[in-house]
This record gives sequence, C-alpha cells and structure tokens, in this order.
Amino acid sequence: MLNALKLLPSRLLLRAALFSAAYFGLALLSQQVSFQAATFPTYWFPSGLFVAVLLLSPFSDWPAYLAGALVASLAFSSVQQQPLIDSVLLYVSCALEAVTGAWLVTRFDRQAGKFSSPANVLNLIVFSALLSSALSATLSTTLLATLQRGIYFWATWRIAWFSHGLGILIIGS
Repeated sequence: MLNALKLLPSRLLLRAALFSAAYFGLALLSQQVSFQAATFPTYWFPSGLFVAVLLLSPFSDWPAYLAGALVASLAFSSVQQQPLIDSVLLYVSCALEAVTGAWLVTRFDRQAGKFSSPANVLNLIVFSALLSSALSATLSTTLLATLQRGIYFWATWRIAWFSHGLGILIIGS
C-alpha cells in the first residue's frame, strides 16, 4: 500500500487528501441539517462533491479519490459510532453511485462538468441525480434492511434517493 502511495504524484495525493477532508466536512454538515429521526442523513452533500470531483478529473485519478472517500467515510462512521461492516457497505454504495453517475455523464456528454448548455445540466440530472442515486438508494436500503431490523424499505429508499439526489444537485452543479 505504501509503495502504491509513493507512485502517486504529490499533487494528486494532496488533492485526494483535500477531497477527503471536504467529504468528511460535508458528511458532518449533512448530519447537522438532516432530520434527526431519520435512519441516515436526509441530505447527503458528499454525493454531489464526489460526482463533481470525478467529473472534473481524468479517469486515471479516480482511484485516488475513491481511496480518499473511503477514509472520509470510515472517519464519519466512527464519529457516528456505526459498525465497521455497515460503514464499508455504505461506502461501496456511495462509491458505486459516484462512479456510475460520473461515468454515465461523461459517456453521453463530451463537455461533462462544464454546464455550458441545458443539455449538460440535463445529463447531470438524469444520469447522476436520478439514475445513479436510485441505484445507490436501492443498494444502501437493501443493506440496511438486511443488517438492521425495523427498516421500512420504501420509506427508507425514498429518503436515501432524495438525499443523494439533492446532494448531487446542490453540490455537484
């Protein structure tokens, strides 16, 4: 692992560390502005940051940002006193959402992340805020329903989808 870190350019390592710190800060902010009775944050701002960073970065840099998000997710989960398995599985859900959303947007939009036309904004909304957040909501809600008792699947799914979609629309654009 340390040898892999030595191969990363120092600028990319610094950007990944700053991204990780911002992700953690936005996770704390999401927790603070969310409804307290919810199973998880009702606004998940890190989703928008994650998608935006991937959209603005070359594909070769994505693994560094995925590692940074993992560190931030584990740190946030430890602050929230969540079990490690829950933390890792929810990270996988968020990472899948960001990678899927960013990949779909870049696949169908040559000017991904520029928002110079209504079509650019529509691509972000459809592929990332709607589709990839639905995928993440399905995965994370299924995991929560499997690991915890008393979860109402569709009510929780709607909150997860809404919170991640809003995070992408608010922060990602």
